[in-house]
Amino acid sequence: MKLPVAHMACFLALFLCACGRQHAAPPPIAPEHAPAINVVLISLDTLRADRLSCYGYSRETTPNLDRWAREEAVLFENAITPETWTLPAHMSMFTGLFPQHHGVSRDANLAENVVTLPQLLQQHGYATGGFTGHTWWLRPDRGFGRGFDHYDNAPEMFRHVYKTRELLYAWLAQEERRPLFVFLHSYDLHYKIKELGYERPYDPDDEQFLVFSKPYLAEQPFQSIEKQPLKASELLKAWREHKITFTAVEADTLDALYDDTLRMLDQALADCFAKLKTMDLYDSSFIIVTADHGEGLGERGYYDHEDVWEEEARVPLLIRFPQRAHAGKRVAGQVQLIDLFPTVVDLLGLQDAPQTDGKSLLPMIDGGGGGHEFAFIRNGAGRLGVRSAEWKLHWRPQDNQNLLFHLPEDPGEQHDRFNELPLDAKPLREAANQFFGLGQSGWHIEVRAPRDTPWRGTLRLSSSTPIEQALRFDSWGNATMSPAGGEMGLTCELGAAAPEHLVVRAAPGELTLQLESVSAFTFLGKDLPHLSVTKVEEHFDTLKNNYPRPEARSINQEPVISVWYSRGRAVQPAPETLPAATREQLDALGYGHTETPSTSRNLD
Repeated sequence: MKLPVAHMACFLALFLCACGRQHAAPPPIAPEHAPAINVVLISLDTLRADRLSCYGYSRETTPNLDRWAREEAVLFENAITPETWTLPAHMSMFTGLFPQHHGVSRDANLAENVVTLPQLLQQHGYATGGFTGHTWWLRPDRGFGRGFDHYDNAPEMFRHVYKTRELLYAWLAQEERRPLFVFLHSYDLHYKIKELGYERPYDPDDEQFLVFSKPYLAEQPFQSIEKQPLKASELLKAWREHKITFTAVEADTLDALYDDTLRMLDQALADCFAKLKTMDLYDSSFIIVTADHGEGLGERGYYDHEDVWEEEARVPLLIRFPQRAHAGKRVAGQVQLIDLFPTVVDLLGLQDAPQTDGKSLLPMIDGGGGGHEFAFIRNGAGRLGVRSAEWKLHWRPQDNQNLLFHLPEDPGEQHDRFNELPLDAKPLREAANQFFGLGQSGWHIEVRAPRDTPWRGTLRLSSSTPIEQALRFDSWGNATMSPAGGEMGLTCELGAAAPEHLVVRAAPGELTLQLESVSAFTFLGKDLPHLSVTKVEEHFDTLKNNYPRPEARSINQEPVISVWYSRGRAVQPAPETLPAATREQLDALGYGHTETPSTSRNLD
């Protein structure tokens, strides 16, 4: 008897071993024993969820995907990226790991011991092919080429989806092995640069799709004396730097051009699905359509993706199962891109897959609940976000700024309620502190104060290595650093709403710490606990000793202050040096601000 796909997936899932998985490739198995389900992962770079008509947008930007969602696929209403720029977000798709765990950044490639989805599927007999619309951040040597039999990286910063899909079709036509894993990436929605011959920032590059923008283009926007010489991304940069202003027609033109490009991509995907059908590949395919991040379109004073606002963090996610199983379902629970890897593993029943940060989406689709209570988002510019079903906290530890929004009432994040409703932010602040704070490399000083026993005092640090940065997770007063960068002091008053956490980023070396308080506290550092003290001076030397995080414990209801040192993640391979021309083009594409914060776990 042939089981339905949904039952087969559940049956196979019973064989998964969820514990003790390591980042090591499983032994190859014979192709004839591999699951007969093709896996197709499609990433539409820079696509915000609220611009698809199937997500409620007023313009019919995605008629084909709308029909696909109704008749073929499952639509996830709240899919969140872990990072709002191309490189780390895609690597999270490929590894199922948060960016601070896979460690890939502008300055680090993927470590050799981390297994990617194509690598795992290749080991299980899959023929694997990848095709990208952008070159630098998706280069094979960054880790994206790992596990691909054929990986066609765009030769330039941008390659139109029409050209990319033709390369995919050619590979499918000559590849006789089954099953298949396909990665198709489109960069068309990202704003363009003049170096590639573009005049408009957003452009479908196909005149038949200039539909929504047609009435605005007829009014000849951007033709004033100061704007006429500016091309493509130069317009956005000049506007952001307040050198020019956009008229209402010009702002509407940019909006409409983005939508026109999406309409073009919608048709391109429909054509791809039709091609898969003619090649007898469609019915047996598990197809994922998503995006790495969204795009700000002037709402916050910029056109780009350099923060954690909803328009940048919330992405579309539509999944089609073989034989149209679960077609037409909409899932409201919160999911993240890290869930794609374990979902494929669960569906295919793969053994010995690596442990990931994500969770399979199959239980949610089957109505069994699941999803993430909190979704964590970050950006290379140092912006952090924590999102629940109802609330969204924006957190900027560098300046201790917090914003809080109630998403059901305020989906556009216009009305900050942090000062009005601080108790509603408490669970999100604690989750953010735990998730983002503990993984930081450097010195950690944490205060846990009983509810009625706040700690008031002063802290002074003197380091033999430069203090690069002081990140204040929660309410650590005003940290000040000397010009030399080796000393830091602060005075603070701490309550008990949540553990107060300071991370002082400094390379391994010697540190002298002085604490003085107006009331008694317990100090947990390198030696035995100091009980009921009002003053402590300790000397640490990380070149001779390790200082792990001490176990927090409350003694006599006194505040407890803990100190430890985290070395962060292991050193990862560095990418090749950027050529000057490449750096200029990447800066023009908005990547000058993508200096990824060091929120990496300790892999020592």
